Amino acid sequence: MINNQAMNKTVKVWQFYFDFVEMEKKHGYGKSGSRF
Repeated sequence: MINNQAMNKTVKVWQFYFDFVEMEKKHGYGKSGSRF
């Protein structure tokens, strides 16, 4: 069993990642190449 603390941390990272991807889509940065 994965402990809850690690699980919560992972979930937060994924939420942050998906929010970031959605933001990228809205602003269209993905089309013009990477902004990293």
